[in-house]
Amino acid sequence: MVGRLVNVGVSAGDAGADNARRAFSKLDAVLQLSVESATTTAQPGAPTVDAAYIIPAGKTGTNWASFSVGQVAVYRGTSYTDLSASGYWEALTPNEGWRAFVRDEDAYQYYTGASVWAPERGGAGAAVSCKYATAAALASNTYSSGVLTASANGALAVDGAAPAVGDRILVKDEVSQLKNGVYVVTSAGSAGTPWVLTRAHDFTTWAKFPGALITIEQGTANADTVWLCTANQGGTLGTTAITFGSLITSGGALGTPASGNLANCTALPQAGVTNLGTVRISTQAAAAVAAIDFTGLDGTYDSYELRISSAKPATNDVEAWLRVQTGGATWQTSGYEYSHSGGNQGGALAAVAAGGATKILITQPTGASLSVGNGAGKSVSGKVTFNSPDQSDYMSILFETAYVRALDTVQNWQRGAGQYSSAIAITGIRFMFSSGNIASGDFTLLGIRKS
Repeated sequence: MVGRLVNVGVSAGDAGADNARRAFSKLDAVLQLSVESATTTAQPGAPTVDAAYIIPAGKTGTNWASFSVGQVAVYRGTSYTDLSASGYWEALTPNEGWRAFVRDEDAYQYYTGASVWAPERGGAGAAVSCKYATAAALASNTYSSGVLTASANGALAVDGAAPAVGDRILVKDEVSQLKNGVYVVTSAGSAGTPWVLTRAHDFTTWAKFPGALITIEQGTANADTVWLCTANQGGTLGTTAITFGSLITSGGALGTPASGNLANCTALPQAGVTNLGTVRISTQAAAAVAAIDFTGLDGTYDSYELRISSAKPATNDVEAWLRVQTGGATWQTSGYEYSHSGGNQGGALAAVAAGGATKILITQPTGASLSVGNGAGKSVSGKVTFNSPDQSDYMSILFETAYVRALDTVQNWQRGAGQYSSAIAITGIRFMFSSGNIASGDFTLLGIRKS
């Protein structure tokens, strides 16, 4: 006999041939189980020898009608006379955990028990890659049997790039969402020919889409992004809408779900998440500006944190200040109080405190070259935190700073607190130096989400 497994050297007419061939045939089928279909309901009229099918609900046929849903029907030809009553079909009862490759779906299924076979979903185990992803609907096109063809001649353009033949494209933005999916460029198009995209071989069946993760390599908007297919099992390719939700945006931040996608997630209107519970709201880079402002503070978050990184003053020996905005428009220039202490390699520095001030001072004061220097390698970095700015209450502002002072190359540190001396909601926070511009530096505002 010659089966899918190996030629075992047993032929009809040998003593005990039928029993041996039957045993090897079953072993062959089980070890390399490959079925033609798991959805064919009508018993085939002229199957090939050893063709196998998973018996579905609604099965029909002289012999299949008596088989149980979930069994594997294998056609044995006329090799076994004892199967003649079953039309030479043999029904194998699977055990839980059996795995079968389903040819007409180009996908694997596994037996869960209770007559149920379940698909191993396309992207549930690992992400697959595409070179580009659409950032908007493609130029007008037609769809037929897994092929998208441009309605007019012209080169294909996707997310600021000109894909070449063989490139994989995630098409996710078609108005007719049944067209969406993973495609390969079969013609890039030109002035005399339309572009043509064909569904990728690993995404030619519906079972491959639900739960699939697609990573994108290049593109203006979508480079280094990850997309989740949010379509459900049970659809029909070419008929049912295929939708994708943004899982990771360019730069590695968690994405903002599209309407109707990732419905169980909370949309993030901010730029992204830096760690659990902390949302990066905004980042600004200073370049010869008088101040860095973050406005629009409200009760969305329990607390906020301003991170200051390498803020360099244009003027030597200047103080670093904080001011607040109230009422969504007014930057307050009086009514502050603060206190803080600090030190350096030589020991403690004199404590600093003031009331009725024009700002919250977060470094040593000027006058003895102990404040922030602007020489080579000199700048100030730090962290400022404050809670519940929307409350009509006195809001404590806590800060920590470190900087190389103007006098020499010694690094000072300061730690303290301050407040605006009116019980009022705060709508913005400003960083500035006591004189001159901020020559350079990076500033990031974070929010701690409410539970």
